[in-house]
Amino acid sequence: MGPRSRKNEESAADAMSKRAARHRRTRRAASRARKGSRTRSQWNGAVRKSGRTRRRYTSGRARVVAGGGAQLAPLPVAPPPPELEGMPGVQIVGFSRSDSGLGEACRLQAASLLSAGVPASIISCDSLSMGNASDLSWAHLEIGAPVHKCTIMQFNPDYMLHVLGRLGHQLVDRKHTIGYWHWEMTDIPDSWSDSWPYVREIWTPSRFVRDVVAMKSPVPVLTMPYGIAVPAARGVQQSSRAAYGLPDDSFLFLTMFDTHSFVERKNPIGALDAFLHAFGAINPAVGLVVKANHANAGGAALELLKQRIAGCRNVYWIEAPMTRQQTAGLLACCDAYVSLHRAEGFGLAIAEAMAMSKPVIATDWSGNTDFLQLGNGCPVRYTLVPNPVTVGPYQAGGWWADPDLRHAASYMEQLVSNRGIGYRLGAAASHTIASLYNPAVLGAAMRSRLTEIGVL
Repeated sequence: MGPRSRKNEESAADAMSKRAARHRRTRRAASRARKGSRTRSQWNGAVRKSGRTRRRYTSGRARVVAGGGAQLAPLPVAPPPPELEGMPGVQIVGFSRSDSGLGEACRLQAASLLSAGVPASIISCDSLSMGNASDLSWAHLEIGAPVHKCTIMQFNPDYMLHVLGRLGHQLVDRKHTIGYWHWEMTDIPDSWSDSWPYVREIWTPSRFVRDVVAMKSPVPVLTMPYGIAVPAARGVQQSSRAAYGLPDDSFLFLTMFDTHSFVERKNPIGALDAFLHAFGAINPAVGLVVKANHANAGGAALELLKQRIAGCRNVYWIEAPMTRQQTAGLLACCDAYVSLHRAEGFGLAIAEAMAMSKPVIATDWSGNTDFLQLGNGCPVRYTLVPNPVTVGPYQAGGWWADPDLRHAASYMEQLVSNRGIGYRLGAAASHTIASLYNPAVLGAAMRSRLTEIGVL
């Protein structure tokens, strides 16, 4: 082959190569244009490069190779949630007749919802309770079966299967179900995961509980406290100390606990030790009132407390059953409230004492820190320690507070020696509860959330 032929052949090859290059550039430009017209949400995935090939992965694991001609497989579409059944509003399922703090929380939530104009009813599960079901103040709201679109389960998950087994799954079927949970430790039990399928969201009375539950929850968790109704506003008058067997001329501290909430957690023996450190066991100018609810179920911890009280002339033990109104009357006739608890999900008795303008000495840990601080109360220093033994639902090794009893004793001494301190703290405490825990205000917050989720 001559030189001219070879040159012509090379020229033809160059021309073909240039045409191929132009074709590739055109094809790449068209591909980029097509990609540019697609939104980021259509790709819905991360980008991964491998050599010269770019692949995009969607959440449905469909794959597209750029320029390869493959088509994007359609993403699976989640079925819409079932249409909610019932009238606008809420049924609260809870221990609405119980004389316990859990029962009062149920009643306070009902009052908060009604104060904001939310249609509400109650389905009582007091037949499952170990306590006294003697409070009928909300019996007029009770119904036998759910009628509203939303169900609030006002109890912890350990009751869920029992309640559904007794009252039926119609409580949660085709309902927007909210779990209202209280908890006191820094980690929720693993067994609570059995309740996740039944709830669409969780409400808690305090930020402490919200943070603990949210660490494991697959559903939204919101802080949604109930309002605090001042007991005096419900017809409780200043009671005579003589009606409770108490002296008229002593400065009286009160501590209260329910054995169903566990003596070890409520720690009344801590309040006793702090009081004895401050004043001794015979000083008649001061007194400590120890009120126990369900005293027949206290076990060894309660017996130890009673042994420590024996021989103390200025410590007054009360275990007679009381209505909530009688308990409020007892609180009204004492001078200060003490709660050296190891943990509280909320601290209802603390909040009620503050609402009644009582100075409160309380462990500066867990739920009550939402509303009790320096300036409106006496927060007690503490050290977090592991729970040494399993107590009810509280597993050994879980963390809770060990309050500084000397610090608590110094607060007691200050309140007795300078009554003005107590008056100022009580006034500030009352203002805090009235402003932050007004039933109408918190009911409005609940209404706003219920409207947002479409049940009103």
